[in-house]
Amino acid sequence: MSNLQNLILDHNRIEVIGEHAFRGLEHSLKILNLTRNRLQSVKPYHFSYLSTLRNLFLSSNQISSVSPDAFSRLTNIVYIELADNCIFTLAPSVFHQLGQLGWLDLSHNTISTFVSGRGESIFRDLTSMMHLNLNHNRLAKLHAGSFSSMPLLLRLELSDNLINEIDMRCFAELTNLYALKLDYNRVKVVKVSIYNNTD
Repeated sequence: MSNLQNLILDHNRIEVIGEHAFRGLEHSLKILNLTRNRLQSVKPYHFSYLSTLRNLFLSSNQISSVSPDAFSRLTNIVYIELADNCIFTLAPSVFHQLGQLGWLDLSHNTISTFVSGRGESIFRDLTSMMHLNLNHNRLAKLHAGSFSSMPLLLRLELSDNLINEIDMRCFAELTNLYALKLDYNRVKVVKVSIYNNTD
């Protein structure tokens, strides 16, 4: 199967991915779909050697743990779905070096922050990001600079969170943004200046 490009394994009962599960597909596989299985974690050895992978679907599993370097070698990845899991926190380096990533779906998890104690955003290296979905999480605050490394971002979805505080600088560098969803939060005050550069 050295020429296999698409591998669809959704709607199964996969709980564990062996260290060599996808060996032989390193230079061909472009799409891997593991949606609706029973995975509980994402380890570095699961996908790190799949250098040609472009689309990775991991939604609707039971994932609560994502290793800091789980995606570190997926330098050609453009699309990652991690929606509808049990993710509470992500390491600051989890999306490090994914300069081609354009679509990231983290909706329907329990993420409460995407900024480390040192003020580092997990999105800091995503310079090609165009669509970021963080709907249905537990975010309460948007920090200045949270999205500053994503100049190409077109759509940002933050619906159904617990957001009650927005730093007026958090959207300042999103000059290409055309859709911003903040419905079903707890925002009491909106300062016009947060949108100055997004029209």
